[in-house]
Amino acid sequence: TPATSDAVRVQRWSRRLGEVQAAGPRFYSASYGIDPLGTSTALLDMRDELVAAGWNGERIESGGERLDTFAELEVAGELPAGTADRVRLVERELTQAPSPPLEEIRLADPRVLWSRRWQDVFVRLEALGARITEASVEPPSPGDTDLGRIQRRLLGEADASPRLEGDGSLVLLRGETSWEVSRALAAMLRPLASLRAAIVRGGDVRALDDALVEQGLASEGVTSDSLWRPVTQVLPLALELAFEPRDPYRVLELLTLPVGPFDGLVGRELAGAVAGSPGIGGPQWEAAKDVVRERLGDGATSALARVAEWLEFAGHHTVAPRAALLEVVSRVRTWLQGRFTFEREKGENPARVATLGAALGQAQGLHDAFAHEVRAELDLVAVRLLVEQVTGGVRFDLSPERTGRLDPVDTPAGLRVARDLVVWWHCVSDTAWRPPARPWRGAEIDALPAAGVYITDP
Repeated sequence: TPATSDAVRVQRWSRRLGEVQAAGPRFYSASYGIDPLGTSTALLDMRDELVAAGWNGERIESGGERLDTFAELEVAGELPAGTADRVRLVERELTQAPSPPLEEIRLADPRVLWSRRWQDVFVRLEALGARITEASVEPPSPGDTDLGRIQRRLLGEADASPRLEGDGSLVLLRGETSWEVSRALAAMLRPLASLRAAIVRGGDVRALDDALVEQGLASEGVTSDSLWRPVTQVLPLALELAFEPRDPYRVLELLTLPVGPFDGLVGRELAGAVAGSPGIGGPQWEAAKDVVRERLGDGATSALARVAEWLEFAGHHTVAPRAALLEVVSRVRTWLQGRFTFEREKGENPARVATLGAALGQAQGLHDAFAHEVRAELDLVAVRLLVEQVTGGVRFDLSPERTGRLDPVDTPAGLRVARDLVVWWHCVSDTAWRPPARPWRGAEIDALPAAGVYITDP
């Protein structure tokens, strides 16, 4: 089945939470009354974890109020399929399959670490004749070295010596900044370029890549996820300006975006008016519009109509009707669609086309989210939270990877074969996975296995 955006799933789930609690208070009602979006997100994560654990929506005997409510929510209406739901559909289809769709699956992680739903899929594939194998990884023993002694200590061997001799098997670099350490590291790697090496890139990868290139080593490639691409700012700014009093800084930002609805003469003139006299509709604002009429001639009519539509309408105080917010999102979506089509047909700037496409997708996602919103009115904080959930960064290549580069992985778990040299860049950063806090109570975990539902132990 087609994937549905998480934002739309959360909104549909939120509507269902509201409908179920309308019949009487539920365990989540107090939290839902304060923060519908946050509560819906947390409860949807719990529901998806149940499905991944083998749950099919049935009531869990002796499961308690919360699990009873999840069963009630499950029968309240159809929900767009998440990942766990899609795996469940695959599992069901395999009961009808005459032959395995795949001959072999090789698991990088041990089978026991997969969710119960995936494990059931593996069982059904095997029953059809597929082979399910596990890839084994046996790292070479570093022997009686600094690295070996630290490994044995970390593995809990009581007799492992804590003594370090500085034999070069383990080197720790410290510095004031990433740029300082990266230059030292790159200089150390240059004479070792012939070794089979890998880099765990968990921190400031731009500093490392620039230092490697300075030493004549191949670029690893650097991508950037940014929330601040100009065209992706149009949607949140337009929604901010739907509320009174309008922040003149936000008005100025919208007017001066290099890719926005007011780039060019109109934006420059109106931005100058706002800078001189913050606000919309004053004498300087009207004088700037006169300049636009004089300079653009016949073209001024459509340009000033856009100004009126985007900036000169009466805003909303405290809360805005959901329908009005939908109108704002639709306006931005229409503008993005026009720019996207124009740039794509022109074909001169693929990066701009990609950015406009990403912004258009975000606008569509937010439109769908508002369409399923249960609240008739939203304040500015609620709108900001919803925008933050739907919109994300746009990824760009800042520098391409080059032939001959050291093999990069994002986490230590990505190392699947032996290497002569491993660089763990930013080993103090968030490269080590930590298990999440379990939202389940002891009585619930005890009741689930009787129904064939096994929550994965983090």
